[in-house]
Amino acid sequence: MKGLNAGWLDPAYFLLRHRLASLRERPFFSRGWGDPRACDEVRQRFLHAAAPAALQIEWDGDWRIEQGCRLRDGRFLTPYYREWLPAEAHTAHFRLLLPPTPDVPPVYVHTATTGEEGYAMRQQAICLPLARQGVGTLMLEHPFLGRRRPPGQPDSRLDRVADLVLLGGVVVEEVRALLAWLRAQGFDRLGVTGISKGGHLAALAGALTPFELAIAPLVAPHSGVPVFTEGLLSRVCDWRRLAGEPAEIATARARMAALLEFTSVESLPPPHPASRVIAVAARDDHFVPRHSSETLQRHWRQAEFRWIGGGHVSSIAFNKPAFIRAQLEAMLA
Repeated sequence: MKGLNAGWLDPAYFLLRHRLASLRERPFFSRGWGDPRACDEVRQRFLHAAAPAALQIEWDGDWRIEQGCRLRDGRFLTPYYREWLPAEAHTAHFRLLLPPTPDVPPVYVHTATTGEEGYAMRQQAICLPLARQGVGTLMLEHPFLGRRRPPGQPDSRLDRVADLVLLGGVVVEEVRALLAWLRAQGFDRLGVTGISKGGHLAALAGALTPFELAIAPLVAPHSGVPVFTEGLLSRVCDWRRLAGEPAEIATARARMAALLEFTSVESLPPPHPASRVIAVAARDDHFVPRHSSETLQRHWRQAEFRWIGGGHVSSIAFNKPAFIRAQLEAMLA
């Protein structure tokens, strides 16, 4: 197994999942840039964040028991940006998974990774093992994905760059609001976590939270810029559509970098000084360039950084025990 935990799995996975899939699937951003006003609104709210919105939670049935844990699905109206979102994305869906004991457990809000639809992957690989160690999770489904995917978007690849910005802005505000709601329900030990893109959004939401949290970003970038301009995902962006002319692709990349610059953790102060932060990064990551993880490490000096061997794909596939250890130790230390 050790031989498999190598960075070469990143380009191999990319070839099988993205390059070959591109023969039948669209690239990212095949419909262009989208409305710049939506991006401007997300940027302004992000850089001048107000108090989190109050949520009115509606439950989709009672508690049920699955694999020895308590589960309940809920939904709420997303608090911001509805004028820019498709109708399907207006309602946020989540699953709250708690340990079987009646005590009030610590709870993570767990954001989804790139393209993840539904809860199955997080629930089986991360959330159930956490619950068996006494830590609950609230899994949020992201806009433009799963039940929140508009019918005109045939797969998980976003149509427009503005959709990417909106997805991030919506998730950050929903996570902030969910943390405030959980706190009001009596959950006094809270955290945020996620893998890859989800880890980035969890980190931003954590930095915007004025109270103590456990924060565990896992193989997460510091910003969206290197992921979509340098990493392997940049190779499945529709640069010709974004550029208009082949000779202008470099200009389109520069525009992408400028548009996503505000998504850097460096745009915000580090998290609350009492927060317990453990980040996991891969040494040979081809999706999240190493310098991106190092930027997060420099800016969040309070964080403990754990570097693991291999790349992005091998870390997610074979190093989930390292992820779960980081989540448990950040929450329970």
